[in-house]
Formats: sequence, C-alpha cells, structure tokens
Amino acid sequence: MENYRLLTPQEINILKSRNCTADSWHKILVDDFDPERYYNVNFSGNIKLGTARGMLTNSAGLKKPCGIYNASIHNCEIGPHVRISSVDGSISNYKIGEGSFISVIGSICCHKNAMFGNGTYADVMDETGGRSIRIYDCMTAQTAYMAALYRHRPDFIEALDKMTDVYINSRKSDNGRIGKNVIIENCPSISDVIINDEAVLTNVSVLTNGTVGRRAKVANSVIAENFIRTHLSDKPR
Repeated sequence: MENYRLLTPQEINILKSRNCTADSWHKILVDDFDPERYYNVNFSGNIKLGTARGMLTNSAGLKKPCGIYNASIHNCEIGPHVRISSVDGSISNYKIGEGSFISVIGSICCHKNAMFGNGTYADVMDETGGRSIRIYDCMTAQTAYMAALYRHRPDFIEALDKMTDVYINSRKSDNGRIGKNVIIENCPSISDVIINDEAVLTNVSVLTNGTVGRRAKVANSVIAENFIRTHLSDKPR
C-alpha cells in the first residue's frame, strides 16, 4: 500500500550530504524512503518517489541498485524499484512505472498538450496517388482501410473523422509516461513520447512525438518523429 509523505529533516540532511539539491524539499513526496539510494540528484517541481529497493538488470545482463544517480528530475512521478542514472540533461514531466531502468541519456521531456503521435497524417496507397489518413495508438487495419478507401461515402467519412477527433483529443496530455519494466539506455533525446510496458530502447538517437508499444524494441541510431509503433511484432507506422 502506498503511503506517501514529506521528507524528514534527517533525510533532507542525508540527501544534501550526497550532493542532492531541490528547489523546494517540501514538494517531494516519498514512500518507504532510503536516502542512500540517491546521489547527485537535482529535484525541481512536484516530485513523487516510490520505494527504491533491490536491484535491476540492464539490457546487457548487468545488475545495478535501484535509485537515482547523477540526474536532474523535474515534475516527475517515479514508481517503485526504478533505476535512473547518468542523465546529462533532465527528465521532465513524466510518470515512470515500476521496475524501469533508465541510464546514459540526454533528456526525456514532455511538453504541454503533447499528442504522442496521435493525429499524425500518414500517406497510404502511394501507387494510386496517395491518400492521407490520421493514425492513432489503437487504430486497426480495418479502420485504416475504411478511412483510405471509403472516400466515396462522405457521410461515413465525416462520422469517422468525428470519432477520430474525440479519441485523439482524449490522448492529449502535459505528462508523458514510461511503463513498467522498460529499459532505456544510451538515448540522447526523447520528447513527447509514451513508452509502454516492457519496451526496450537502446542506442536510439532521437524520438519525437510518438508512441512506443508494449514489448516493442527500438535500437541502433533510430531517428523517428510523428510515429506510432504498437508492439513487438508490428512495424512502425
């Protein structure tokens, strides 16, 4: 059961001795807190920290202790048993799920009214001159087919567009999300991207305005903008 509370004066002193700073210590809420699991961390904005116990294994099979080391964290909610280390920039406006491993990154940030790739226009059927459809994170092949090929039924397309508008607007948020048991390593820039449970991102160059699905893998200098990758067996749209 989560029982979040304010830091005690003793815990604040230990954090300070470990080179941690905060714009306001009173904006940090903790659960089952061990200050020895934090080193050289700058906290700003509203922060919520789950318990940081145990060890996690990275993509190379190395075990590392949970906690936050050498990072700047702004307006974030960190779940239990997470490891964050070696952040050159900052992690801003994100919720990070239990058991996630984030190391050697530049920045992970979310801007106001981010869409995470939802509503992006994609050209399909290029061999027939191209038709644009708007993609979103739960779009099916059947819906895409109708959006592209039912242009001769304007009333139907208008109704489909209205339903699409409602869903796309519901996905708008000021906060990004990293799911449970995610691994992110050696990634310089991630902006306005939702990363779902058990995804693995290694050596990715830039991801902007997108959604990475559950158990998806993204690697090897990928640069992607305005995208939706649903799950492990899918190709990026």
